[in-house]
Amino acid sequence: MVLKKLFIATVFIVTSVICFAAPDPARFSNLANFPASKAEVLDFFAHQRDGLCYEKTIRNKDASYKDCMLRAEELDKSCRISIGAKAEEWIDSAEEFKRIGLNLMKCLAPDYEMPDS
Repeated sequence: MVLKKLFIATVFIVTSVICFAAPDPARFSNLANFPASKAEVLDFFAHQRDGLCYEKTIRNKDASYKDCMLRAEELDKSCRISIGAKAEEWIDSAEEFKRIGLNLMKCLAPDYEMPDS
């Protein structure tokens, strides 16, 4: 009985980690031959909000990391819907990948100025 409960708990934890982990960036290195789904790309960039908010607080001393993260989490669903509505179902170019990412990050942190690339 104890082993069964332990097994169930382990399966739940492993499944949670797999389901909620950000996609590996290497997944998007060859989009021409291995297109990514719109959902994969949106998930990848939505998971970048931690770094985005961290950078925002470094660049703007008045910004709060906690406030940025809370706001990004609140905006997550509506941003995914609005950006996803404009995207193709399959992303097969670096330009489209970058466009989706920049637009999603602008949506998640609208008052953040993106650094020049």
